[in-house]
Amino acid sequence: MDLTLQPVAESRLVDGSLVTTPALAPTGTEPLLESLLCRARVQNTSYRAWCVACQTPRDLIIDLEWGGSREGARWRPNWRERLECPVCRLNNRMRLSLQLLRQAAFEQRPGTARVYCMEQVTPFFQSAGNLDDLELIGSEYLGPGISSGTTNPGGITHQDACHTSFADASFDIIVSNDVFEHIPEPDVGFRESHRILKSHGTLIATFPWNPALLHCRSRAKLKPDSGAIEHLEKPLYHGNPLSSKGSLVFTDFSSRVLHTIQEAGFSDVRVYWYRSEVFGHLGGYQSVFMASA
Repeated sequence: MDLTLQPVAESRLVDGSLVTTPALAPTGTEPLLESLLCRARVQNTSYRAWCVACQTPRDLIIDLEWGGSREGARWRPNWRERLECPVCRLNNRMRLSLQLLRQAAFEQRPGTARVYCMEQVTPFFQSAGNLDDLELIGSEYLGPGISSGTTNPGGITHQDACHTSFADASFDIIVSNDVFEHIPEPDVGFRESHRILKSHGTLIATFPWNPALLHCRSRAKLKPDSGAIEHLEKPLYHGNPLSSKGSLVFTDFSSRVLHTIQEAGFSDVRVYWYRSEVFGHLGGYQSVFMASA
């Protein structure tokens, strides 16, 4: 079985505009398989596909957790956050990131890839640690006022994504799963990622974004005098394994984020779009940002 995952399309900046090739189906166009799955009489079902973490087929969970909804007789799961493996607990986007990390690390052979993962207490980090030919370093954000590189009594290492404790050119690959929207100054975070990547190193990043937005929108910011949070939009929180309250979203990203990543020093900044019935990446197209240092 060929375990290499190829994108169905890619987007990049051409003369300042986002160009996608080949063209994707219009937003709102639902593939037949997803349509049939959403017509099930019960509000949960499963789809059997290959799990890259478990290295075997699994019945991936589809339900209304994490923001799913009903529309009359149909139900619409949050495809990005569901299709969860019942064994390794990786959902759609996490399994996709793991697959791309696996492929990127393979390209480093015969050497060992040094990888920084912007998480440490998650099923993703545990699964990434099982991959061959990589040295994995992870961290969590434990709060303001803590020095990056500090490890708490529970063995969790704190890193501020804007000011890490790592030396220049420390890593071959950085993986960031839905982190940058929670950073008060994401442009600073992208610059820091570029600093700690080796030349030609790879950034693999996912985060929610809306290509239809004209500009990235700040939802909150830190007051320069006190560091207190000033809300500019209704507060929005995403799940955080270390906090029942969740993590505040600071930015709604638009396609302008490709410019931001490029301005941070990265080259060949692209969005890759994936859909695979074999690997269980359903629900339209799943997007991943990749850039070269």
